[in-house]
This record gives sequence, C-alpha cells and structure tokens, in this order.
Amino acid sequence: MAGVDRSLIEKLDAYIRKHFEPESSVFSSAICSLIGSASVTHAFKRLEHFESHVERESLCKKREITPDVTDFINAEKNKETFSVLLDRLRQERNLSPADLYKAADIDRKLYSKIMGKRDYQPSKNTVISFGLALKLSDTEMDQLLDSAGFTLSRSVITDLIIAFCLENRIYEITAVNALLEEEKQPVLR
Repeated sequence: MAGVDRSLIEKLDAYIRKHFEPESSVFSSAICSLIGSASVTHAFKRLEHFESHVERESLCKKREITPDVTDFINAEKNKETFSVLLDRLRQERNLSPADLYKAADIDRKLYSKIMGKRDYQPSKNTVISFGLALKLSDTEMDQLLDSAGFTLSRSVITDLIIAFCLENRIYEITAVNALLEEEKQPVLR
C-alpha cells in the first residue's frame, strides 16, 4: 500500500504474531488451568457445576444488599463519564474543542452531542479516534476506553493494531487507518 513504510508493516506483523491470543486459546488455557490434566468433557462438566453453584449463590444473595455493595455502586456512579473525562483530557492538553474533533476526524455535531449528554454512549471507534487525537499513553487510552465500557483485546486483530500504534506513538488517524487496511481490518472512520 502506498504511504505505509514496509518496515513498519513487518514490525506490525511481528507484533500481532507475538501478542495475538485467539479467544478459543484463552478459553482453553483458562479451562486447563482449572482442571489440570482432566479431559475436556470432564472440564465442561466441572465448569457447568461451578456455574450452577455460582448462580444459586447469586440468587440467594440478591435479596441482601450490603453496605459494601451500595458503596461500590455509588463509587462507580461517581466515576468520570466518557464525556467528562474526554473534556478534562482535552483541557490538560490545551486543545480547543475544534482542534480535538478535527484531529479525531469526528463530526462537530457528534462532538456536540457527546459533550451535551453526560451519559452519551460512543462507539469504540469514536473513543479510539479521540484517544489517538489526544495522543494518549496506553494507560490513558485504557482509562478512556473503560469510561465508555470498552477495552482493547488481545484476541481482536484491530485492537492489537491500535495497541501497536499506541506503543509506537502512531497517532495520525490516516496512518492508523492505513495500517488497519494493510491488515485487512475495518478502518476507524
């Protein structure tokens, strides 16, 4: 693809090979660690028994809400919402709203909607685009994604490409989209 450095593509491919964990292998390794060397059939029976036990316990405890649960729920409610966190990060980086939404390749109307509704639920791609525009670190991106209910997964190639871009400080949306296209993944916008 024109505009994408071949050595960067090779570096990205090596990164994906090193970090990619298919969902089934993550699940299988979790099961195997639970059961040791038992058969898979036996493992699933143990897992089903464990799930039904947890469900029964959960139903019994639903009737009692302890002060700890109430405190937890209140603490979660008081966390910064996506729009509040986004605005704080924008201000910390001394960006105007227009600078931010243009760098993120986000429409002004969508940006206004996000800022106007404290509980607005953006798409994962919108969150990632804003994170790239803000030039966030891995930790900050995780925090921004979490505020909207998302995470980057090692079992999703697109997410690995985003993680690669963050680690290598590749923040331009067009460059990130070029890498996504090179790996035959959907682009951010």
